[in-house]
Amino acid sequence: MEETVQQTAAQQNTAEHQARLAVEGQVTAAGAFEVMAITAGDGNGWTFGEDTLRESLSLWDGAECFVDHAWFSRSVRDLAGVLYEPTWDADKKGVRCKLRTLGASGPILSELGKQMLAEGEARPRIGFSADVVFTALSRKVQKILRVNAVDLVFNPARGGAFLRALNSVGMEGWQGMADKVEGSAAAQQPGQAAQPAAGSTVLQAQLSSDLAAVQTLLNVQRDQQRLAEEAEAARAVRAQMCGYLLDTGLAAARLPQPVAERIRKQFAGKV
Repeated sequence: MEETVQQTAAQQNTAEHQARLAVEGQVTAAGAFEVMAITAGDGNGWTFGEDTLRESLSLWDGAECFVDHAWFSRSVRDLAGVLYEPTWDADKKGVRCKLRTLGASGPILSELGKQMLAEGEARPRIGFSADVVFTALSRKVQKILRVNAVDLVFNPARGGAFLRALNSVGMEGWQGMADKVEGSAAAQQPGQAAQPAAGSTVLQAQLSSDLAAVQTLLNVQRDQQRLAEEAEAARAVRAQMCGYLLDTGLAAARLPQPVAERIRKQFAGKV
């Protein structure tokens, strides 16, 4: 688990900190998740008390979920969902939230949830990690100031993971009907080529967008390098011209040799 610490008041004993903490998660058949956003106890050396977490309950409502942490600015391409309906879980002594998938990376979040819950298959180290800002006295958290995000990441430090699917009779029935309709349509039109799934189309569009962004960045870097080379060449020409003018001026002034050399050293190479 990564951690960045910033002291906001050098004259105070309580400082402001930022930490990323692994989270437990569940997923419904509809692709909606439930996550334990944070629980009481120790996390990466920081102690979170129950009272402190209860006071932060409202901060988790509306917090975004992205695919991977970001050290600088966030991208809409990485948006995967949003937290809502935070409640206090007395059994686990933590903040439980629902997570609705949305955005360009929403299909990635939903698909990973299904694959992580598949029985009998090897699972990658995928889980949720909460990025929060708080004040602390020594190593005890006093107050959570801001919830930056609850992100889906690789290898979260404390092993936050998809635990189980929450059975939804209504959704399972709807899904069964959808499967029958799709099978019937395929039987009626055997010669028609299969259409790509909506999630696949979104992923392809995202990959194309990312590729275009990378190409644009490369073009900008090439332009910057070309401009830098042109600026350096122009500077060399100006330096050569200034050197010529310096030599010409000193020759015309007919100054004593020591004085002329001192002036030459002072202005040589300057534009």
